[in-house]
Amino acid sequence: MKFLVDAQLPPLLAIWLSERGFDTKHTDDLPDRDETEDHYIRQVADS
Repeated sequence: MKFLVDAQLPPLLAIWLSERGFDTKHTDDLPDRDETEDHYIRQVADS
């Protein structure tokens, strides 16, 4: 299972999920961090 953790949730959640073996990315990991446009977040989620 893969997770994309949005900006309103803490980056620690993404770390916690990753440590438990889940493929996880936080929006802070994206190039524009918490300023990432919704359409780009949807593209990442779809890929």
